[in-house]
Amino acid sequence: TQGYFSLCYKKEEGIEEKVPTVTFHFSGADVELSALNTLLEVEEGVICLSMVPASDELGAIFGNLQQINYLVGYDLVSNTVSFKKSDCTQL
Repeated sequence: TQGYFSLCYKKEEGIEEKVPTVTFHFSGADVELSALNTLLEVEEGVICLSMVPASDELGAIFGNLQQINYLVGYDLVSNTVSFKKSDCTQL
C-alpha cells in the first residue's frame, strides 16, 4: 500500500543509481540526500518518494529516513543543528 505517499514507481533493477540527489538548503548548510534518504519501498516492487507536503501549523519535519547515514549534532548554546555524512554501519 502506498499510504499517504503520492509519488510512487515500479521498482526496477538499479533505479537507486539513476535517482538524482536531492539537496536541502538550510541557513549555513546544504544537505545532499541520495536514493537511500529519499525513496522508500512501501511494498514489494513499489518505491515512493518518502517526502510529503508539510502543514502550515506543524512546519517542516526533517524525518528519520532523511537522516540515515548522517551524524546529527545539536548545539543548544548557539541554537544550531549540524549534519555530517557518515557510514553509520561502521560506528
